[in-house]
Amino acid sequence: MKFVKVLAIVLVSLFLINISGINRKFNLATNRSVVAVPNIIGLEEDDALATLEDQQLEGSLVGKRFAKGIPANKVLEQRPEAGLVIKIGRRVGYVLSSGSEKVYLQDIK
Repeated sequence: MKFVKVLAIVLVSLFLINISGINRKFNLATNRSVVAVPNIIGLEEDDALATLEDQQLEGSLVGKRFAKGIPANKVLEQRPEAGLVIKIGRRVGYVLSSGSEKVYLQDIK
């Protein structure tokens, strides 16, 4: 009788773990063929690339654009977004800041 109670508790526990999503999270943590994309927004390009490399991902510069108040070579955007789970070795595209746009005005006298 005691064995049946223990078995029932184990089965109910496994069922609850499975439906609560813990099983999925555990698989992701132990399956190194996928990884969560790190947040590289705001990092210098070299630091962003090192962060991606640490996760076995590849960085790919998509473009540059002016961004008022943001120093040059800082990451402005990334795709896929941080937290998304992707396969190891995939590319993460990013856009860098070119700094603030400079406007030259003609000297009027």
